Amino acid sequence: MVYNLIREFTRNFHCRFIVTGSYLGRTLNTEFKLSAGDLKSLRIETLDFEEFTEAFGLHEEYEGMGLYGTQHPEELARLSELFGLYLEIGGYPAVVTEYLETESTEKSREKLVVHDYDSNISKSVCNRAIMWLQSAGILDFAGKISECRVMDFKGRCRCYFTDLGLAYYFFRKIGASSSDMQGMLHENFVFLELRRRAERL
Repeated sequence: MVYNLIREFTRNFHCRFIVTGSYLGRTLNTEFKLSAGDLKSLRIETLDFEEFTEAFGLHEEYEGMGLYGTQHPEELARLSELFGLYLEIGGYPAVVTEYLETESTEKSREKLVVHDYDSNISKSVCNRAIMWLQSAGILDFAGKISECRVMDFKGRCRCYFTDLGLAYYFFRKIGASSSDMQGMLHENFVFLELRRRAERL
């Protein structure tokens, strides 16, 4: 009821409302009205790699690195090692803070997933879970165009995590090999970077 009255509240109380949280996935249901003309969406993301370098005090080295690397091999080695850590723990601020305090990737990952359990899951339940994960901003999808044939566009062909730490955890849980995991994490990283750049245009 409160969500459906937000538009009236903004008219009568001359104020703004900010609605946040995973509960927002429910606003896709039919009992929720759209606040047409008043609704603005803002994506709040986890740290990108540039922000990650700031957290670890290596932003200056990152900024100084050109397209072909840096003239200082030790700086490149530090940034490369940091990128490996970024692929493993991702950019959730609480996870990054935990790592900075403990220097433990295991303790950091405990912030990502709380409970572990098995259950029988039907295809429809799985599809609903995927839709919820997308509406909550945990997953996103990319389309595909083969050989620049625009008429052959296929939407939602690839699914990606919006945080690399979650992706790492998931790939490890399903038993992906180290080389497969690195390939998938790098592809996921490229997707996130391309999405950020496309949205800035």
